[in-house]
Amino acid sequence: MEPSAFTLVRRLGTGAAGEVWLAEGPEGLVALKLAAPGRSLNAEIAALGAVRHPSVPGLIDADPDGHWMVRAYAEGQRITSWAHGRSLAEIVDTFARLAGAVQAIHQLGALHGDLSPANVLVGPDGRPHVLDLGADARGPNGALGWVAPERLRGENATVASDVYGLGAMLYAMTTGRPPYDRGTAAQLAWSAATNLPLPPGSVRADLPVGLDELILQSLAWSRDARPRSAADMARSAQMALLTTVRAPVVGMLDERERLRRAVVGAVQGEGGLVVVYGPPGSGRRTLIQEAVRAARREGAQVAELSLFEAARVLVAHRDAGVIVIDADGLPTADIGSALDRAAESSLVLVRARSPVRALARRGAVHIRPSSLGEDDIAFLLRAASREPAAADLWRRTRGTPGAVAGALRGSDPTPPGLSPLAAQVLGLLGAGPASLPALAAQCGVGEHAVLDALEPCFSTGAAWASDDGAMLYGFASR
Repeated sequence: MEPSAFTLVRRLGTGAAGEVWLAEGPEGLVALKLAAPGRSLNAEIAALGAVRHPSVPGLIDADPDGHWMVRAYAEGQRITSWAHGRSLAEIVDTFARLAGAVQAIHQLGALHGDLSPANVLVGPDGRPHVLDLGADARGPNGALGWVAPERLRGENATVASDVYGLGAMLYAMTTGRPPYDRGTAAQLAWSAATNLPLPPGSVRADLPVGLDELILQSLAWSRDARPRSAADMARSAQMALLTTVRAPVVGMLDERERLRRAVVGAVQGEGGLVVVYGPPGSGRRTLIQEAVRAARREGAQVAELSLFEAARVLVAHRDAGVIVIDADGLPTADIGSALDRAAESSLVLVRARSPVRALARRGAVHIRPSSLGEDDIAFLLRAASREPAAADLWRRTRGTPGAVAGALRGSDPTPPGLSPLAAQVLGLLGAGPASLPALAAQCGVGEHAVLDALEPCFSTGAAWASDDGAMLYGFASR
């Protein structure tokens, strides 16, 4: 049969490999693909001829020289458009069927090479249809914004690259947005090379933690850290629906992105020194914890050490992975002195109350958490099934993350087992905000002693500090 036996009806799409047309053939509607000048469809013809799967439209006819091919016509919506407004159960069911089709392709020793929403349609019955198999697996090919970071580096496609494409689509199916959506078009196209995506649970509050982790694992910068197969992804996605929902992290988008980029640098062996500073309750711990989860997901070794333990390790070892240091309340001079000779290939994350200017010549990055906005608080209120009073909560807390967290608990967040000094300070704060020097004088102790005693209260939202750290607030005084 020759392509002249088919009547072109309308163009369905155009890509680097050629054009796809809806055509009328002897037995009805088909999809006719014409190779672009200088291109061949032989790889796709070979893959389609071998795959037998209900989600892979079968090969009908093809040119022996690869100039054209005809496959079964699949009608439907792009998978990301189809997912809009669907339940998580529906999304995961269709995703599992998609992953099953990709697994069938892999079992033949073939790759898709360009898994993106443009190449997956969902029919009226919810069945996904995988199109355009056998894309050029060499070098930086594939749909920008959906292609794995190793391909952006010029490496050839692998099973792990297709797993990345599946994860990118699952991200978009569950959140309604692609993994990267901040920056110019050029920046978004290449973001995967130097960045990690914002956790999808920060976009969709009802996402189970298991599904959040699966998506992030599949989008790992290191391909060895991703799930081993499409079949593993299908099984894990279905099991993840049974996991609980984790309280989302919101806001602080620029700060979080800088830390994710630092994690990618650490995976590449670049190292770095990052000081996350600010008053207690400002979100420092949250930022560092999210970065640590990302590092562990990439397979990095993470150690949480005291300042002076870290100094010994960094001097003795060329590469110590990722080291987290709680230097809260320590003099900045001591922090700068201890880390002055830190290993160049380790990523060091320091939690402090003030900038450590002595480390500036070491190229240290300083990150101060920003306050939450009304939109962030509204998102948290919806996630907690609370009445939408974001403006009022913002006025009471000024967007301080610790204070917002305490208010959202809806009950007294005072942790058990407080020291006598902490209980005394909280009692004084019950009458209203007070300055740190005044509280220290009333209790007959130093300012650092007050802050150290309140540390458990800062992490639960029972107390928090003003932006400059000079004023302290208590939950009971609001």
